[in-house]
Amino acid sequence: MPETASPFPVYIAHATDGRARLRAVGKPSDDAWHSALNALAVLPGITRTLARPNTGSLIIEGDLAEAALRELLETADFLKLKPKPPVPPLGMALQLGVLQTDEQVRKGTFGQLNLHTALGAILLVAAVVQLGRGRVFGPTATLLVNALALLESGSRPR
Repeated sequence: MPETASPFPVYIAHATDGRARLRAVGKPSDDAWHSALNALAVLPGITRTLARPNTGSLIIEGDLAEAALRELLETADFLKLKPKPPVPPLGMALQLGVLQTDEQVRKGTFGQLNLHTALGAILLVAAVVQLGRGRVFGPTATLLVNALALLESGSRPR
């Protein structure tokens, strides 16, 4: 069995009968990915291995029940199993998603728009469409008020 220079740090992200997904901890080198993949491929009961360094995943398939697959991974000396990290609180994950989306909008528009101003512009267009359909008080007023609020809050410096 090929040996890695040091154990490959992973946690079991998902395991079922016949399949497991391992996630790398940190940024292992290309050599570490290849060594771990080759070492996994020769384990008894393993039929297919796949490395996805871009997502940090090692996928293992085999003719093993989940418990046997987990035991095999836990006893593999070339892997260093770590506990699965806790899921971040939903509010924190949503804030991060909004910040990342805002940053992508800024980059995509070369700093001309941010998330607030882009959403405000979309709502403003929707209000004009609704006005064109003759729906003055219902959706038009609501869309217009929200669009203006977003445009105002998006124009303030951070």
